[in-house]
Amino acid sequence: MDKIKVAVIGLGGISTTCSLPNLIKINNVTVTAVADINKNRLNTIADKFNIPERYTRYEDLLEKNDSDAIIVATPTATHKEITIAILQAKKDVLVEKASCEELMTKQTNCRSSKARTSGKLWLE
Repeated sequence: MDKIKVAVIGLGGISTTCSLPNLIKINNVTVTAVADINKNRLNTIADKFNIPERYTRYEDLLEKNDSDAIIVATPTATHKEITIAILQAKKDVLVEKASCEELMTKQTNCRSSKARTSGKLWLE
């Protein structure tokens, strides 16, 4: 069975204490890339978890990395833009926390519409 390739965007507390430590324990998952705007944090965390690809711009990760799924663990206000870009790149996405505050009441419509047009899965 091929390993599922996962990338993580945003390397704050959730990623470093929960997402990454658990992902590396799963036998059929490999973390192929991480992205964070803070270059020092990016390199420190990528070194700690032995992650080869590192990006300071999530757009570069989407363009250059061949992951199957991406975890979004950035500040809530950035979720909508990043998640839509991931779906447009034809990748499955898991968003850590609500998609964005302004969409709380319209969230289901946005999620189903974007996922339906991309053919990919959007989980929260």
